[in-house]
Amino acid sequence: MKKKIIPAVSENDFNNIYCAKEIKNAESWKELFANEIALFSSFSTAHSFWYIGDFSTAQVVALGGDFKHCTPLSHNKWIGINPMEIGQLMHPADVSKMQSFTHFISNFLSKKSEKERGLIKITMLFRMMDAKRKYTWRLMQYPKVVYKSKFPQYIFCQITTVDFLINMQDAKSTMYIIDNNTKDGTMFYCEDEKIDLKPFENHEALSKREHDVLKLIAKGLASKEIAAALKISKNTVENHKQKIFAKTGIKKVTELIVYANKYFAYN
Repeated sequence: MKKKIIPAVSENDFNNIYCAKEIKNAESWKELFANEIALFSSFSTAHSFWYIGDFSTAQVVALGGDFKHCTPLSHNKWIGINPMEIGQLMHPADVSKMQSFTHFISNFLSKKSEKERGLIKITMLFRMMDAKRKYTWRLMQYPKVVYKSKFPQYIFCQITTVDFLINMQDAKSTMYIIDNNTKDGTMFYCEDEKIDLKPFENHEALSKREHDVLKLIAKGLASKEIAAALKISKNTVENHKQKIFAKTGIKKVTELIVYANKYFAYN
């Protein structure tokens, strides 16, 4: 399998994919995806779910599967959400990579005929928040994308939990494209986020409690969850975070999460 690195895209470039677009003579998603929904119900694993994104309205219009276990959002919160807002459920270290992959796919598929698109299989690996607000590894696949001219009309997206299959030390957000038109398989990586992660000049400067807080940050826990795990108040957790920021030179929560994961992976 070939390997390629694709550049990161801007937030505006990604947002333009999911802007509402006027699509004439739009077909009903119920008719277009009846087969995919039926197959999913018959063969999906317990921890999988699907949604249908409507590009004419920039909304999720349908949802099914085990979404109650796989995500913290209710059915009502899913329906009507803009697909780009799903990024709020992804691990902060994976968001920009997934946006870049999605932008690449949009351009890649728009240049293919309907017949060619049917022979292209896409899978993305990333971390997503589950019902307990813990980050677990997922596979995102697009069993079917419906286009009108050069514009996507609907997308059927399937997301499966594969946490138990992933080696946490080696895993990183990636995309796989199998193009059966050319018998080609390619694994894509995205350039790392442009984050200046300053190393601890002396990590002993962290107190034991600050070290404990950082460890839970690396696991993707929010301040409220960290407070419950350590049996301290949320305000105390925030105070520890501010001290960690000061000692590491890091300024943003997203940078701190990326740093914490790298720090505990190599220490």
